[in-house]
Amino acid sequence: MKRFVRPLLLLLCVALLMGLVSCVKVGGGDDVPEGMQNATVAGADYRLYVPTTWVVQNSSPNVSSAYRDLSRQSTVSVAKYPLTDAWRAALEALETAEGTEETAGDSAISPRLAWFYENECLRPVRATALDGKVTLDKDASGADMLDKTDAGRWCYSALIGGKTYYFKQLVTERNGAFYVFTFTAEKEMYEQYASDVEKILNAFRFADEPYLPDDFAKETDAGKDAPEGMKACFGDDVAYRFYVPADWKIDLDSPIYAAYVEEDRTSVSVVPYMPTTEHLSVAEYFTMTREQLEKVYGEGAMVVDEDKTHKEKLGSREATVYEYTLTIDGVVYRYRQYIAAYRSMMYSLTYTATEANFDNHTAELADIVAAFAFR
Repeated sequence: MKRFVRPLLLLLCVALLMGLVSCVKVGGGDDVPEGMQNATVAGADYRLYVPTTWVVQNSSPNVSSAYRDLSRQSTVSVAKYPLTDAWRAALEALETAEGTEETAGDSAISPRLAWFYENECLRPVRATALDGKVTLDKDASGADMLDKTDAGRWCYSALIGGKTYYFKQLVTERNGAFYVFTFTAEKEMYEQYASDVEKILNAFRFADEPYLPDDFAKETDAGKDAPEGMKACFGDDVAYRFYVPADWKIDLDSPIYAAYVEEDRTSVSVVPYMPTTEHLSVAEYFTMTREQLEKVYGEGAMVVDEDKTHKEKLGSREATVYEYTLTIDGVVYRYRQYIAAYRSMMYSLTYTATEANFDNHTAELADIVAAFAFR
């Protein structure tokens, strides 16, 4: 079963990383409930709506998600997991075994849903929890519904990274796939936003058609308002002007404005973030994101080259420039990140490449930074 732990472990990582990217754009086209916004990832066969006080964060493919407060863990997400051959075999064996009835919280739950929860939801949490311990709230767990579809509901807590996190997960099966709804928060936030989560669950809908939001990034006419040899990579909804070389590809599937070099996937992006605490400095913001990354990828995975930290202009603002590497699945990625505060927001312009390709496009990066402007 080890090879199936990774998808749900990545989902857990997404939950813990929520807030590294914020204020992303979401497309319309659906009847959004009053006071809510669409938080559905492109291509999903369901609709996830969250209150407008939440921040949509769809930086991971196939996972719809949003968070309420970056400074304290409080996230919701929905992920779809199509059945694999190995899962089918395990479930067939389960159904032929005797005594397959499973219960939780005095309410019967489908043994298939219970199996998926135990093996693919709970296992990665135990892998990261202190001593592998997870405490189930039996009274809050039991049979449930997710948009008129039978579901299992499990509520539990675990000590992860020195903090106790509370989880509420609903698992259902539909059209050859499992769907997992997860709410994760520290205790105070878990209780404070319980009513929001109920609204989110009540508004959730499965859909016959995939969600196709408006393009996140739009190319303008080649020469319109762009420096020679560059093109625009921004929309009217942001407070900056971001230009990239004309031969770079604008990433239309990204929830943020981003572009990349097709040959080697070197990329550049701009991420806005609205602080949830007053007087957050650039240094504090960088430290906060670093701590979140190391929670996921492990202590020491991110190495900052302190000698290269310096100040530089980004548009009309002074930015702090950081260079660091991050090791993910054994691959070392190198980053140069410009972070500046503008009108109560933090803006990060981030250049990313493998170590082998990092120096190949730094001259183009200099042009990108020189052309960047705040409105």
